[in-house]
Amino acid sequence: MNERHNFIQDYRSNFGKAPDGLDKFYIKELETPLSPEEEEKAKAEEEEKSKKKEKKGGKAKEKGKKKGGGGDAEEGGEKMLKVGPTEVVQKFDEFYDGYAGEWENRDESNNKEQQYDRQMARDEVLPLVKKEYQKEVDEMIKMELENLKLQLSGGKKKKGKGKKKKKKGRKGKKKANKLPGARYIRDMSEYDMLVELVKNGIVKKLPPANLKDFIGEFNYIHMMMEDLMDTPREPSMALIRQLVTEYIIFPLGSALVRRRFPEHVRSFLFYGPAGTGKSLVVRAIATETRSVIFDISPLSIEGVFAQDRKDSEKMVAMVMTAAKEYAPSLIYIDECEKIWPAKKKKKKGQKKAKKNDMKNPTRIKKALTKWKAKWITDETRITIVGCTAEPHEGSKKEFKKFFDKSIYFPFPDYTTRRLMWKVFIENAGGKLKADF
Repeated sequence: MNERHNFIQDYRSNFGKAPDGLDKFYIKELETPLSPEEEEKAKAEEEEKSKKKEKKGGKAKEKGKKKGGGGDAEEGGEKMLKVGPTEVVQKFDEFYDGYAGEWENRDESNNKEQQYDRQMARDEVLPLVKKEYQKEVDEMIKMELENLKLQLSGGKKKKGKGKKKKKKGRKGKKKANKLPGARYIRDMSEYDMLVELVKNGIVKKLPPANLKDFIGEFNYIHMMMEDLMDTPREPSMALIRQLVTEYIIFPLGSALVRRRFPEHVRSFLFYGPAGTGKSLVVRAIATETRSVIFDISPLSIEGVFAQDRKDSEKMVAMVMTAAKEYAPSLIYIDECEKIWPAKKKKKKGQKKAKKNDMKNPTRIKKALTKWKAKWITDETRITIVGCTAEPHEGSKKEFKKFFDKSIYFPFPDYTTRRLMWKVFIENAGGKLKADF
């Protein structure tokens, strides 16, 4: 900033006016008007240089004529084309040089988590920051130059400019979020929301697990015995692992995969008998992707944010906003059949359920559905996983409407049980024969 101010002052003292812009500031030496004597010397030097060039050109032509008298054919026959490396090869050379200079002799033995190098990141980002800062400073200086010119000319600013600025201000205003509960969290930061959710037990840390802990193989016997075209078969444990990896872990763990994934999958339903590994897979997803877990299961939200309907909407808005800020995020709903219950015939003498009953888990259903439809996109790494051991207690219509895909968790088959026994016995220190 000071250098540009000094440039403007020097320019005014030399030329008696303000500069038109900052183009000349980036030239090392300022252009100063030459005196008549200096102009004559410069012209004389240019004339002498032009005469010397003409003389050299004439001599070179004479030499060419002498040499080219009888040896044109021989020289023409001996000419060879020089072919250099292609652009692809040059790029590979640049990549190799960059690798050899920065990574070949770099010791990464203590960096198992592959954390970024602050100095390297600073060196890459600093030139970009300098360019942005330079643009902002140049714009400020240009505004000062305009004001300076107006002061020197004794004029006034045009009236139309002020009106245009007001219009720009109107256009620049952010659109208010009209989703349920959004207006109740306008004054809260994402960090305050996260702290509030942690205190109320909605954001929690589940025991770590890996996807390989979900033991199982492909169901080879089932495929041989049944006709795949006629009867639907139960998925094997290996197939479940494959589906979870491709549809949940990869898109949730990588923003690039999330954007390029062909299907718009935001929510999953895990259903099957109790004890078949649904919660284990949820823990494995959170561990593999290092996601923040938001547990809004009926048991977790019981008595939490339950004063009125506004309080429930505020909770859902806080969960969704914090999940987007601290992505990747996993929203977990256990016993989801209680949030989307099936309609049952009422018995005689049975009282009607209250619509605004804050003890009923269905209080978050409408807000959650609206937020999921408009908030979770290809750019937001948020995935909702619902688990149920009693899918018949829930509404099939609402399940299909809310969850994009569903995965069935069956009881383990023969090959999976055999593999489980083998792993458990070996982990306990037992030894098995080769024909087990």
